[in-house]
Amino acid sequence: MIRGTLEGEGSVLGRSLPLSLPEISRDIGVVFQSPADLFVQGRCRDEISFSLICRGESHDRANSMAMRAAEELGIAHLLDRRSRDLSGGEKQLVAIASSLAVKPRVLIMDEPSSQLDPRGRRRFQNGIEGVRRLHPGITIIQIEQRLECLRFCDQVAILDGGRIVHKGPSSRVLMGDLERFSLKEDPMVGAYRKAVELGFHDGSGVRRDLLRTMGDALRGKLSPVEHGARAGYLSLQLEDVYYRYPGSRGGIRGLNLSLEGIRSLALMGPNGSGKSTLGKTIASLIAPDRGVVKVDGKVFYLFQEPSNMFFAETVEDELGGLDDEKIRLLETLELSGLTEREPQLLSQGEKQRLAMVLALTSGGDLLVLDEPFRSLDGVMIQRVKGLLRKEAAPPHIIITNDPEAASSSDRMLVMKGGRIVGDGPPQEILSDPHMMGELNWPMYGASVIARRSRMGSGGSYHQIKLALDGEVRS
Repeated sequence: MIRGTLEGEGSVLGRSLPLSLPEISRDIGVVFQSPADLFVQGRCRDEISFSLICRGESHDRANSMAMRAAEELGIAHLLDRRSRDLSGGEKQLVAIASSLAVKPRVLIMDEPSSQLDPRGRRRFQNGIEGVRRLHPGITIIQIEQRLECLRFCDQVAILDGGRIVHKGPSSRVLMGDLERFSLKEDPMVGAYRKAVELGFHDGSGVRRDLLRTMGDALRGKLSPVEHGARAGYLSLQLEDVYYRYPGSRGGIRGLNLSLEGIRSLALMGPNGSGKSTLGKTIASLIAPDRGVVKVDGKVFYLFQEPSNMFFAETVEDELGGLDDEKIRLLETLELSGLTEREPQLLSQGEKQRLAMVLALTSGGDLLVLDEPFRSLDGVMIQRVKGLLRKEAAPPHIIITNDPEAASSSDRMLVMKGGRIVGDGPPQEILSDPHMMGELNWPMYGASVIARRSRMGSGGSYHQIKLALDGEVRS
């Protein structure tokens, strides 16, 4: 139970709060930050249709409506999968489909895109746009850290300290001065602002030939990230490693990998590509069906959902007491006033930061961090990245869908279909338009090229809107 005091008056759908909550709840759909915590069925099909059956729909009609919702989000292929075997992003799409299936009058989504890859975010956005077209009376409230996911909203409100400090049309808010609210301009918006000016975009899609030419010219000029002289390097070998989830083709397939002499590795790929499976295999949380994994030292694994790591009644107890290092980390991540709070009652962003403190003080020789920047704003992402770059930080593997978060690593692996399809310095992979197009990350290719070229910014909102709607095409 979450304790608090509710004051003032309000109404939803013409009914007052909080007296009418039981009635209102039938008309409201909610997608939580940690959707898997609320899964009650084994199969995805049953999970999506469950709320429909609870509302009186027949099994046949519920299954039909579940199929339609899954098709809108492009996840029909997941319907017969076990929900526990899905990646974090796939679970998120199942939760969104469950809420959309009941056709609510109000849909509230708390960071619905936090674990989705770019293709998943497009499917999600297309699904939401479809709902708005078919049900023009629906109200959608979307809580986000990813500002590019708000560009299709009618209005955007910025909150600080529990108060609305700025609001207006999305075009005006997102293209305005966000730094005064301690918000970083979204890299995707900044990328296309530059791409339009540079002529990379022709109004219908990014001109791949220009991106390739610019990428080839820049690749030799991009300097590697400097970490300074530090002790402790990643030592990892994988020999013909396979793992397959029961009843599924998902997993990892015949991975061979040797990593020596680097401090940080970024592991990227679409949802369901095998990133988390590989991370859990490295951390010995799952045993490969065949093959050999060799890691020097102890491995600490930070889960996608940090709540799975908390067992104590207070933050201080969760950390095993406080010393100078822990106090310093808590202050850096703005958690020092929460030491007596129960970890499970923290906000998702606070849980994520606490999990990072646990990782950095775990004594692990290698940290495997699964989506460590999820639910963090731009300021906190930079602080966490700064802590990982410090001399005392252990070697680490970052599993992420966010190219911006991965860009400061020493080396990057790209996975697809359980295999490694890209391997090299982040500067090379992120400026390779073929790789970005292959993995549905067209926006970031323009971003890296434009930023590394130190080009200027400009362009009208109309031009940028056209650019945002485009895709890299071969």
